[in-house]
Amino acid sequence: MNEYYNFAENAEQCGNVPPVNVYGRADGQFVQSQRQLQGPPEAKKVYGIRDFIFAVITVIIGFITLKLFFTEGEIFPFAEVIASGWYHVIVATLAVTAIVYIGKKPTASQWAIFGCVILFCAVPVFSSTGLVRFLSWVYAAILLCYFAYSFITSKPLFSDGFLREICEAVFAVPFMNFTSAPKSIAVPFAKSGNGKRSKTALYIVLGLICSIPATLIAGAALSNADDNFGRMISGITGGFFDNFFSNIIILAVSIPFSFMLFGIMSGAKGRKRRMTGEPGKAAIVPAAAICSALTPLIVIYLLFFACQMPYYLSAFGGILPDGYSYSEYARQGFFELCGVAVLNLFVIFIAGVLAKRNESGRKPVAVRIYSAVFGITTILLICSAMSKMIMYIGEYGLTGLRFYTSWFMILLGIVFLVLILHEIFPGMKTVATLFMSFTVMLGVLCFSDPDARIAQYNVESYLSGNTQQIDTYSLSALSEGAAPYIEKLGDTDENLRPRCRTALAQIKESRNSKVYFPLSLTTIRFTEIYDKM
Repeated sequence: MNEYYNFAENAEQCGNVPPVNVYGRADGQFVQSQRQLQGPPEAKKVYGIRDFIFAVITVIIGFITLKLFFTEGEIFPFAEVIASGWYHVIVATLAVTAIVYIGKKPTASQWAIFGCVILFCAVPVFSSTGLVRFLSWVYAAILLCYFAYSFITSKPLFSDGFLREICEAVFAVPFMNFTSAPKSIAVPFAKSGNGKRSKTALYIVLGLICSIPATLIAGAALSNADDNFGRMISGITGGFFDNFFSNIIILAVSIPFSFMLFGIMSGAKGRKRRMTGEPGKAAIVPAAAICSALTPLIVIYLLFFACQMPYYLSAFGGILPDGYSYSEYARQGFFELCGVAVLNLFVIFIAGVLAKRNESGRKPVAVRIYSAVFGITTILLICSAMSKMIMYIGEYGLTGLRFYTSWFMILLGIVFLVLILHEIFPGMKTVATLFMSFTVMLGVLCFSDPDARIAQYNVESYLSGNTQQIDTYSLSALSEGAAPYIEKLGDTDENLRPRCRTALAQIKESRNSKVYFPLSLTTIRFTEIYDKM
């Protein structure tokens, strides 16, 4: 009791003090903690000669990357340069450089990501199709960023929040570590352990700067005096001094870009970051409210399917409805299908985020059933669209647009199938399954060489009599992978041989870019066929 009165006297002396809740605000109201980084402040990074060496390497890689845009002062389109194949070499080089620089032992999952990076960087060797080269480069670059990011996250790879981590790895980490490269480059000029700066490195740099004018004058004079020496110097320097001032501008622009490249690797050497907080704080909506909100949409889908039942049965039966051409029938509703698929993805996601969990911590059964129904309706629409596309292709053959559209619809169907399985088996690793499915589908697309498959289907359909005519002009718009089938068409039908030679000549003319990647199996094969015909 005496302790209580002493406490009361102290309270009167200090005045009225509002109650404080250690979990919330001073008024005692509960406030849920936000997701934040946990752990002590990260120690200040210390850069050494190893960081200096790799920073210089990334500056060189950054200059080469931007130099590919410039050939004799001309800027090539971004997609064309990437489709050339050299950018795949750059990403593979960065991947190997990163794994050496980071110096940490990768786990099995990290090795798998690294293997996917190298695998998709090898696409230009096996495929000459420009679009798949572009897609494979984008995917390899994103995976490389995620590979470096995986060293600083304590969360399991391919878990919840995967898309957020991808965005952070690609956009946030390079800028967060932007100053790592200049700090690393400044290492030789920084103060040593005794507090003195390294004068030797400074003297070496000043000596090299002073030698530049004399070296340029002597090199230019000797190059003009002897053509062989000039060609040798140009080969050693990669033609840097042929366009000296433009290359200096490119180098200046490439330096900030190189700093971001180094920032990706430097960020991977930071400490592990663990996110705290309750991830399911938005799951507060009762199942009855969600189901009642989704019921009208399901009724609309059921009415649509009932109204269009004869139309869809004709697609599955391979029968063209009256009043339609094959092209109109195939295109009918495709863009609407894409819109409905995106809408259903959004609905399934929102329902999963907002649905209040039951006692076991899972979504209510009713919400899972509704989500599965949305997935099933989307798959039915995809199957109908694929049936119409197959009819269209069987009548008029393959084109690039038809090939990629079919691939996209199959990919979309796989995504919704995985989401349906997730509702049936809530414990499955959905994100990892989606990642593996997308990687396999993209790998099939890239390594199948779509232009070769398009030419193969059209030529074999014509030679077998399934189609009555073939458009050699469309074959000439394909890449080098189509050459073996154009040759086969010319050897089988002598009347078409001159047109096949013209198609091969047009393909060769379209590959006259000075940045085109020559180390390709399709290029070697095409050269043999072109010289023979």
